[in-house]
Amino acid sequence: MQQYSQPNHQPAPPIATVITTATTKDNVQYPPVNWSQPYKCYNQLQTLMKNLQEHCQKPTAKAVQPSQLAIGEAYAAPDSAGVYHRVSIHKIYDEIIHVRFVDVGDDGVIACDQLKTLNPELRKLPKMALPAQLYGIQLTDVVWSKENCVRFRELSLGQKFIGIVRRMTKQRDGGRAMCLELVDTSTPKDIKLHEILINEKHAQPATKEV
Repeated sequence: MQQYSQPNHQPAPPIATVITTATTKDNVQYPPVNWSQPYKCYNQLQTLMKNLQEHCQKPTAKAVQPSQLAIGEAYAAPDSAGVYHRVSIHKIYDEIIHVRFVDVGDDGVIACDQLKTLNPELRKLPKMALPAQLYGIQLTDVVWSKENCVRFRELSLGQKFIGIVRRMTKQRDGGRAMCLELVDTSTPKDIKLHEILINEKHAQPATKEV
């Protein structure tokens, strides 16, 4: 089997960096578990997605055999709407595969016969999903109700924010996530997402700010 390199990880910005970040239906989950896409790469990602659909829909697109599967390897796979994305394999259960959609951060379970190989050109763009958490609120030892999560999604879904990297936090899987202060600058007065959640009693303020 011919081996190709995986898409690289997008480097996390330094502390106090101000970035423009976009949210989609797939990368908005709830404050402690979230994903951010750098808005500056939006056009590159849209071009990649267009090329990926064309690649995967060609009769010559190569399927992946079970014997070719490898943990951490990158392929293309469809979401529930049939749109192809780049994925990496997390776990293999016979022919059922646990994957991560590396450009949006969502996880999914698919069948092996849904996977397509990626050519080198489709691997050049770094993985666009950066793990992130919301700054300014309590994140540990907190039970998030359905209402809390729904309100968070209402406020953030499809929005473009100015994100200030306040710190980096260690995740349970050993990885690191940006702790982002998200600010909506589309109105005359800047709106901080964490302050809305606190004022509406959907979150508690962090006990210690950094």
